[in-house]
Amino acid sequence: MSETNNGRIFTCSVQHMLPITKGSVKPYTVGHGRAMPDDDRLDGWQRAVALTANAVMRAEGLKPYDCPLMESIVFRMPRPKKPMFEVPATKTAKARGGGDLDKLVRAVNDGLQEGGVMVEDSRIYGFNTVLKLYADREHPIGATIALTPMTGEE
Repeated sequence: MSETNNGRIFTCSVQHMLPITKGSVKPYTVGHGRAMPDDDRLDGWQRAVALTANAVMRAEGLKPYDCPLMESIVFRMPRPKKPMFEVPATKTAKARGGGDLDKLVRAVNDGLQEGGVMVEDSRIYGFNTVLKLYADREHPIGATIALTPMTGEE
């Protein structure tokens, strides 16, 4: 039988760390014939997601989800001095944060799987909300994540 944690919604926030995209690679330049991530900060970001998520799972007595999951993520990015738009919808320098939304999601989901939140990130069947917004005083840089299990009662 699949694990739904009795329909309990999982939520966690990884704060004060810049979200990093996953997707671009350096082809076969290092790593014994493997393509390596293009951004050296990716491991730290994914590890922060994994450790934070795992700590929340353990504190709440949850087991790894093994059921269809609906996901919501709100990324908070640093605001440039002169933003082009009211939301971070532009490609920005890597040092300042930014990047493609789908690649930000990929990094978070791999971190959630590594942290034992879900058995497999392919369990995500849809998204309620996935946003990039600027950080502010109440919402520091990072990501807020929620997973809602499908319990069969929908």
